[in-house]
Amino acid sequence: MRSDQYELLAAIERAGWWYGTVQSMIDSLVDARQQPDGRTLRCLDLGAGTGAASSGLDGVVAVDRTERSMSYLRARPVAAVRADAAALPLATSSFDVVVAVNVLY
Repeated sequence: MRSDQYELLAAIERAGWWYGTVQSMIDSLVDARQQPDGRTLRCLDLGAGTGAASSGLDGVVAVDRTERSMSYLRARPVAAVRADAAALPLATSSFDVVVAVNVLY
């Protein structure tokens, strides 16, 4: 995404029905599931953009490749990691759930 579009995207995410619906769906699907021992699922938001899709979840690691995205992610209750999805600096099997919303368009 072009860096000048992040502010527009953030404004649309706050008011747009699509983004609110997606966030609610992710929250309810992930929150409804737990590990057998009661632990919260470990969630990776891949291609997180501004972080709106998963910022309501506990313990999210949000990954995006742009510094502009990092400025939004650092303001949210997520662990922000700047990386390319093809070369993640994360251990294999570190997550229970991977969220990738609006990444391939």
